[in-house]
Amino acid sequence: MKKLLHLILAAIFVFTLCLPADAQDAAEPPKKTEKQILEENVEILTKKVYGSSLFSSEDSDMLIEIRTQLNAMADTKLSSPAQAKLFYNAAFIFKAREYKQDAIQYFKVVLENFPETVYSKRAISELEKYGVNLNEESEEEEE
Repeated sequence: MKKLLHLILAAIFVFTLCLPADAQDAAEPPKKTEKQILEENVEILTKKVYGSSLFSSEDSDMLIEIRTQLNAMADTKLSSPAQAKLFYNAAFIFKAREYKQDAIQYFKVVLENFPETVYSKRAISELEKYGVNLNEESEEEEE
């Protein structure tokens, strides 16, 4: 009986030694990719725009970083519907912040690269509000 009690206590001791290491590993979140961080930042600013919140100076810096990353991304092959949402939301943020040219640019990216998405239809509506003539641009591409 004493041996069994010692064995149980030893097992509990070993188990408690292993537990903090597991808890420490679980506490460390996985590293986020640059794309995940970009998506989160756009989501944060989109919520602020919809909530009519004021932008802090950090938010303005984040917006500049978003613009830089989206410009680099726009130079690559775009195909994912998640990218359509990302560019549309960014365009919406720029529109709300009164950065007209940036908003038009990203609405056009959505329209040109994701024509079959709901975001394309929304982008058309936003571009028309800005007075962008979409028929002229279509004719120029055909020539």
